[in-house]
Amino acid sequence: KQWYQRRVRGRLLSLLCAVLFNCIMTEHSEGNSNGYGATDATPSSTPKQTLNEVYETIGMGRFQYLIYALVALVGYSDYAELTLLSVMMPAIRCEWGLTKYFEAAITVSVFLGYAVCAGLFGKLGDVYGRKPVILSATILLLISAVVSATAQNKWVFLVGRTLTGCCVGVNFSSMVCYATEYAESKFRAVGMYVLVLACFVGCAAVNVLAYFLLNAIGWRWFIVVVSIPIIPALILTATLPESPRYLCVSGKDEELKKTLSFMAKLNKVKLEDDVEVVVYQNEELGSYSMLFNETNARSVISLSVVYFANIFLEFGLIIFLPLFFSSKYCG
Repeated sequence: KQWYQRRVRGRLLSLLCAVLFNCIMTEHSEGNSNGYGATDATPSSTPKQTLNEVYETIGMGRFQYLIYALVALVGYSDYAELTLLSVMMPAIRCEWGLTKYFEAAITVSVFLGYAVCAGLFGKLGDVYGRKPVILSATILLLISAVVSATAQNKWVFLVGRTLTGCCVGVNFSSMVCYATEYAESKFRAVGMYVLVLACFVGCAAVNVLAYFLLNAIGWRWFIVVVSIPIIPALILTATLPESPRYLCVSGKDEELKKTLSFMAKLNKVKLEDDVEVVVYQNEELGSYSMLFNETNARSVISLSVVYFANIFLEFGLIIFLPLFFSSKYCG
């Protein structure tokens, strides 16, 4: 028990360092953001209001707080699911007699699914909208948790964890948009801070819950307990409207007006009936080539390197070090 207490204290310290690092990276990202889905640039020939000007009228209120609650729930769930293996692996190793190679395969499958699906399906949020992507990925995340918790052999568990990684990869890219696209420019960083904080609260919560519950209820029910926040996340995702910024650059004028009216109503602000917002069709939505054009290439490459280093260090501390220290533990 003393060993586990030292492990939890060390893990919480590493999580605090990772949160601070992510906040610094977020500030850099916000300062360099441009491109589709995050711009208020409008054709100079139109007298209509920009989306940011309408956001200033709507202000911060209950609607944004609901969005931040959704962001926190999904961020918590995503990182909690990624962290589960670090505390469950000793029990699973003993139950199924896993070899060190199969242990590695389970862990790698999660992050391989994350990387592949984030790259292949991340653009779906730009093509079809943030809401359907987040809703679909969160439903699949809940299914993957059920598959993992009810797995009767190591192969089914491997499939469940791979699906988890895929869902998190697809989910997280759209959730970053959700965190920043429902408020005026000066408040965008708030959503990112909420997302980053929720992610590492999820990591810390898994370790704290494991200390009190894992041996008492077993690893199967532990997965169920950790996955409970996915349910309110699904309810909020289904209830809240699509991102106005996505609707704006997709040319969906009528849906945009309905969404803005709903936001104003929840914030108890009267929005003029004849308000007109600049809406235009961006033909490059979901284009990978746009990421590496002359305007964006430098920021994309530099932020990718920083993010890779951050994730490498972050999950090295969160997952692989505990597995290393518990590699000879069984029972």
